[in-house]
Amino acid sequence: MQQLPADTWAAFERRLDWARVPAPQRPDYHKWVRFYFHFCHKYGLPTASPNTLGPFLAKLAFKNQSVAQRSQAAGWLRVEG
Repeated sequence: MQQLPADTWAAFERRLDWARVPAPQRPDYHKWVRFYFHFCHKYGLPTASPNTLGPFLAKLAFKNQSVAQRSQAAGWLRVEG
């Protein structure tokens, strides 16, 4: 899986701080962000577009991810946006 640039992680951490996401929940946010960026890179989609969330969630459904997992994955966008 592609590594994200350090400045991207730093910006995301600042957003998590701003949103007051508790430290125990952050590994889940990190996981979904990595999956999302990997998905966008693999399919040539822009990561900055909210229009890519639908296809990403559809892919998760295709991969048998539960509704709860897809909801958790979508939650990072609310923090990022």
